[in-house]
Amino acid sequence: MHQMMILLFFCVMSCVKVFAYVCNHSGYCEDGRIGIGAHYGNLASPISKASSTGGYISMYGGYYYKRLYGALDFIGGLTRPRFKTDSGIYRDNAAYFFASSALHLGASFGKDNAFLLYLVPRLEVYSFGEDDRLGKFAVAHFAIGPHIRNRFSLSEKLILEAELGAEANSRRYIGESFSDKKGFDGSYRLNASLGLYFKRGGEYSRKIDFYTKLGGVFYHNKAYVHSTSVLQPTTRDFALMLEVGMTLENLFRL
Repeated sequence: MHQMMILLFFCVMSCVKVFAYVCNHSGYCEDGRIGIGAHYGNLASPISKASSTGGYISMYGGYYYKRLYGALDFIGGLTRPRFKTDSGIYRDNAAYFFASSALHLGASFGKDNAFLLYLVPRLEVYSFGEDDRLGKFAVAHFAIGPHIRNRFSLSEKLILEAELGAEANSRRYIGESFSDKKGFDGSYRLNASLGLYFKRGGEYSRKIDFYTKLGGVFYHNKAYVHSTSVLQPTTRDFALMLEVGMTLENLFRL
């Protein structure tokens, strides 16, 4: 699973140079961004509550052709978990991997592709460390659902970006080597983000632009039996992310 996420990471990375937010008279535009962020998560394991803090890198490459829209985004990083169990609270000294990669397929509307309506298939993986009974505890979600995004010009140099989405879990994996899985069962996630895009460059400028974004995810996961003796209860979890980065509209302009 980690090998798959690393492959997606380099796939997006290879697209970043191509996907800069540049339009031509043929009706297509390209948008590329790269950033770093801080992550806080509150997720439950079968035997404990786990909160985690960490950091990540983010990459996004989008393509617009007339009314068609497609994109690939990726975030990946490391978190340090803190566990709360019946016997007390302890912090793991090791850092663990998490990643999320999504494909965007949809349509753009309005001037300058201001409004987007699209479908998102997503793969997300969290690793939480070791447990004496369960081995390495990890979860992976395959989810799919609709998203909307809108851009509002606040001034000539400042743009507000807002996004909302809902995704149903088509498949959930849990535990060591993802040996236990669950299909559609009513589990879902809600995504929201609000960001500011600071435009510094003009049509002939080589100045790069910057953005900042606050995002959140709410997870509603239904219960299921993880093993013969451990029940994964219904959980309502969340994650928060604060991200800053740059766009590549002018960086690679010839």
